[in-house]
Amino acid sequence: MPPIARNWTSKKLVSGGYVDDEEGELSELPGYLRSVRDPKRKMCQNREAAQRYRHKKRAHLSSLDHTLLSLRTRKQELKESIENKRREVAVYENLLKEMKGNEGSK
Repeated sequence: MPPIARNWTSKKLVSGGYVDDEEGELSELPGYLRSVRDPKRKMCQNREAAQRYRHKKRAHLSSLDHTLLSLRTRKQELKESIENKRREVAVYENLLKEMKGNEGSK
């Protein structure tokens, strides 16, 4: 907890802050007490924090959706590549069988 302002106890509470008895000037509350004394300010800060959180969450979900789409596309490309390699292997196996068959007939 931050230290309390100089001569804080000698100040009188008035609307919006404290008045120093010696100087008669309005001064601010210490930051950690200001939110306790100003519930509207606290509600506003909370609303803004909630909005920032929701925005950040939407951005994160959008990023995850983009990543998911990229991974699905890559998965499909890899499946197609595997299928092409299998067909290629089948062609080479048939060629090999034909070559072995031709060797036996000679």
